[in-house]
Amino acid sequence: MPDAQQHVGDVDNVWVRSYDAKTGELSNEFRAVKYKPTRGGEVKVDRPEAKFYMGKAEPRQVMVLTGDTGTVIVPTSSTPKQRTRGGPSQAPPSRGEPVSSARPTC
Repeated sequence: MPDAQQHVGDVDNVWVRSYDAKTGELSNEFRAVKYKPTRGGEVKVDRPEAKFYMGKAEPRQVMVLTGDTGTVIVPTSSTPKQRTRGGPSQAPPSRGEPVSSARPTC
């Protein structure tokens, strides 16, 4: 059984999705092949990919950003429901800093 005080550590193939509070539709999602939390909400990532779903009418436009490596900032939360067993927030990154080659695609 996991310890409730244990922080989430390194993770492989992680996905984080956010949904629109009013419509319930997927608004964005973030994934990384490697996800390594450091301090202050910073997370080192390998092969990050962020998708942003835009517009209200179908078909919706999707903007996709990919990279080789980087650092993302994940908002911290003091609300227990938004935290993972004493670990960081489950919210998607609020911003990031590419370390090597970010590539936008549409």
